[in-house]
Amino acid sequence: MVVAILVAAVICVAPPSVPIAHAARSDDIAAAEAHVVAGRHAEAARLYEQAAKRLFGWDVDIALLAAREYLAAGAPDDAERMIGRVARRARGEDAAQVAKLRAEIAMARQARESATTAPLPPAEPLPGPPAPMEPAAPAPGPAMLPSGAPRAVALLLPLTGRYRTAGTAVRDGFIAACLADAADVRPRVAIYDTATNGVVASYQQAVADGAQFVVGPLMKDELAVLVAGGQFPVPTLALNTLAGGVPPAFLFQFSLDPAEEARAVARRIAADGHLRGIALFPENDWGRRVHDAFDEELGNTGVVLTAAQFYEPGARDFAAPLRAALGRFGGAGDRPVDKSKPLPKRDPLIEAREGPQFAFVAANAATARAIKPQLRFQMTYPMTVYATSDAWEASSRAASDLEGLVYPEMPWVLYAGQGATELWDLLHGAWSEVGRGRLRMYAFGYDAFRLTGELRSAARSFGLDGLTGELDVASDGRVVRRMEWASVQGGRPLAAGPSAPMPAPIPAPGEP
Repeated sequence: MVVAILVAAVICVAPPSVPIAHAARSDDIAAAEAHVVAGRHAEAARLYEQAAKRLFGWDVDIALLAAREYLAAGAPDDAERMIGRVARRARGEDAAQVAKLRAEIAMARQARESATTAPLPPAEPLPGPPAPMEPAAPAPGPAMLPSGAPRAVALLLPLTGRYRTAGTAVRDGFIAACLADAADVRPRVAIYDTATNGVVASYQQAVADGAQFVVGPLMKDELAVLVAGGQFPVPTLALNTLAGGVPPAFLFQFSLDPAEEARAVARRIAADGHLRGIALFPENDWGRRVHDAFDEELGNTGVVLTAAQFYEPGARDFAAPLRAALGRFGGAGDRPVDKSKPLPKRDPLIEAREGPQFAFVAANAATARAIKPQLRFQMTYPMTVYATSDAWEASSRAASDLEGLVYPEMPWVLYAGQGATELWDLLHGAWSEVGRGRLRMYAFGYDAFRLTGELRSAARSFGLDGLTGELDVASDGRVVRRMEWASVQGGRPLAAGPSAPMPAPIPAPGEP
């Protein structure tokens, strides 16, 4: 059921805005936006409602803005009244927004009812730091954590601004997981917009509001600010990771880190029996991080990276970096400039025996679809191409250009919704427009919620079969994620198993 998937006791502090597609910017709208920024949601809602009125009906987008602000002001009945004005005419993304708003109205009503019938008990006190002469506890302090799942959880995400779409997807996945629990065991969830309020103020407010567990922030720079600020007074699951150093007590770190995926790919390449190969990376911070992780891990396996090339992000022609990486094994698709002087014949069997046995391509989906066929064009023989999950668009119906690609994938994506079928169906139905391209972020949010209970009640040792992979917590509080392996076959990713042995080497002439 579309609405039921998001019916829960959630208190939204600074909810995200609904995009305006075509309405003119009136004085009322400008004034309403100023009220939104100032947190005066009731005033903003009234102005948006006034601006939404038309001679022959209501403006759908502005009416939905009014509904959103009424909901933020604690007036779900008025929010529902506004939705009723335009629901029949809502199409596409507007229809998805209507479904989400109706779900959030139900959340707000349930939160109001539970507040009067089941008051939240005081937060369980956390033990203080060890005495000076006592041995220090492990970095995240798992042995000191109170038992039992938290009753009040704060979720810190960017719900406005540049990272709004990612933050919203994580939020909705988190709430979907919350709703998968029975109503009598669900925690109360308060959501704080770090883009509007700032990460430090959001965290402090969450603790002051009685949060027993904090999830977030999402952005690496926000996490760095919190860590630089010192201790964490309640268990905190950051949705990113910081390299190096000893993390503060009660800090856990969980992320979809492409560098860790690159390390997993390096180990997979070695397990598949390859001895040498090439790699391509974008010339940016992301590409350098992935390069450093892949190169280091591959070196640990003994596999040789014969060449690594960086390409310009956004490029469509990759002949130059491919030729540079392949050396004498490239150029198979070249045509002679002078047809009277044909190019020398090349022996694919010899080149397959002596040349690179694999290629690792660090790229987004669009770039990977361009690089892989161009790589094949350069060579006389086929070889296995590996990538991180960024190379496959999880919402893609098919991608024949990526045939044979091997990469790590979330079980939820690989097995078409296994583990959270309601959310999967919703994102491929009523929410298909808003969910497109962000399926993995919904799964990330879903697993983040499930970790809140595990880290409180079983942090000493646990394993969680998550949507994003098999999850365990290391001694330093980092959540270790093991993904499935996929191979693109027939234009679609299929389970590839733990490893695929490399074909027997081609013997040289005269060898048995």
